[in-house]
Amino acid sequence: MQRQYSADRDGLENGYRCIEPAQRLEPDVMLLDLRMPQFDGPAALEQLQTQDSAPKGRQPRS
Repeated sequence: MQRQYSADRDGLENGYRCIEPAQRLEPDVMLLDLRMPQFDGPAALEQLQTQDSAPKGRQPRS
């Protein structure tokens, strides 16, 4: 039996631009580049982990 999966994706030019959509959309998975202009993936992940707006049980993990 074949399963169908759907996924939406967005490409952003820097990690800073992922903060607001991540809080609003609450994605199950995010792929962040280690080297991005202005704000890299690890910095974006750290920012998301410190946000009080993350729903309980959905805290971003590294």
